[in-house]
Amino acid sequence: MTYDEGYCLEARVKPKQQKVEIEFSLNTSGPNYDKSKGEAIAQNADGQSEKDTYFSGSMMNKQVLTSTRAVASADNYAIGLLRPGELHLTPLHAIVQMKPSFVYMDRTDADKSAGDSVTGGIEEDEDEPKAVTVRFASTETERVKKARERSYNFIQQQMASEPWTSVNFHNFGTEMSGVERTMLLCPQMDQDMSDLPGTPKEYLKSLVMENESTSASSASSVSKVSSCGKSMRALQQLPLPDQIKSIMLSAKVIDTVKLMSLMPKSADDTSVVRSLQQVAVLVQGCWVVKSEILYPKDSFSPQTGVSAEILCRSRDYMMWLYTQSRHIVQQKLADTIKLPPEDLKMLLSSVAKLTPQGWEFLLPFDKDFVARHADVFQRQQMLWEAKQQHLSKSFKAARQEAKGGRNDSVMQSPPTRGRPRQRRRTRSRQDSVTSEGSGSESGTDRMDVEHARPKKEPASLSSRGKVDGDLNKPKVGRGQANAEAKRVTSAVK
Repeated sequence: MTYDEGYCLEARVKPKQQKVEIEFSLNTSGPNYDKSKGEAIAQNADGQSEKDTYFSGSMMNKQVLTSTRAVASADNYAIGLLRPGELHLTPLHAIVQMKPSFVYMDRTDADKSAGDSVTGGIEEDEDEPKAVTVRFASTETERVKKARERSYNFIQQQMASEPWTSVNFHNFGTEMSGVERTMLLCPQMDQDMSDLPGTPKEYLKSLVMENESTSASSASSVSKVSSCGKSMRALQQLPLPDQIKSIMLSAKVIDTVKLMSLMPKSADDTSVVRSLQQVAVLVQGCWVVKSEILYPKDSFSPQTGVSAEILCRSRDYMMWLYTQSRHIVQQKLADTIKLPPEDLKMLLSSVAKLTPQGWEFLLPFDKDFVARHADVFQRQQMLWEAKQQHLSKSFKAARQEAKGGRNDSVMQSPPTRGRPRQRRRTRSRQDSVTSEGSGSESGTDRMDVEHARPKKEPASLSSRGKVDGDLNKPKVGRGQANAEAKRVTSAVK
């Protein structure tokens, strides 16, 4: 569907955020318009309310186009107009892509949720008491304030606070659009500022590096030039670390064999790997550009405005996951890093490809590099372990700061896992001591009791013999003992 012949109802922009919205009217009487479906959409979006309606009539009679940034930075882009013997270039500050907006679908879902909540509230017993949690918030510190200002919700609030500015829309081919087009032409040329070589041959030589091999290898070199974003000749004039940094920024992820093919012949493998570790990290034997190189400090996401700090932290966590597995499930990753879907897809698509099993790492595992550089691989593994611990603390601190940075017991994080186990072990010892008083002794306490008891002296030989003699005497029954007692009594008498 094209909008060249459409009638624009309204156009508005947000200059600071470089956002554009255009409303076009729909031909509701045309043969391609389903009136019953249009009435159903309008009914679901607006309901029975006569105020705050999205559509002006009883049918869906408009379509809103909203903008998204097509590129992260438009500094390297310009729009050109050709004239006989002239090329007029005008730099661009932003490039946006217009897409249909379906905000009315969100209104339908919101109304449905509100209706469900009202129905549920009516069914509940109003007399039932409810528990109330009281929280006492402390004064917001400067650190918490800065963290809140860097959060995604704060940035979204700042973006929503900028008002829309109404503008006039002129279709292509109108008189006003022609006048605006002529402003792209330079009226006069004061001086020649061109740095181009004099002849076409010299210009071509400045773009393509000199190659002594066949034309086939020359064609491959040209493809490498385009992949790096600048001419190989200009790239090879830079120092080796700058060459590697430029290539990594363009490629995002690359293996060592491919990178060495782009390096000058004088570069050895050791120096390249040493420079690589300054701007890239090792993931599955391949090199991925560092997040802080890709997203410098104080920069923001070109799509949602998320700060570079959050993007770096989320990207590092994603790359750490790829050191553990070949695939990542997008939903599980989103539940952890809490990024907008646009930024999450941007991070994944730069280093992975979508498969039925999830997002698979872009390049296969480079076993040759790991075998040849086992020390580098082990060092990178240690760096990833330290990074994982740092990320765990960062995500924990971010969750606490997102809750408001309160110091009360309700908002504090739960204790670590080690402390409850120590308390449980203490209780078990107390229980063992208690059980000793009831007759059961533990191993340690039993040893203490045995050492505390006085030792008995060994029996002498005479006493031992006496005891043995007593034991060897014949036992006397009760009847025999009574008869013996009677005889003794009669003898006494």
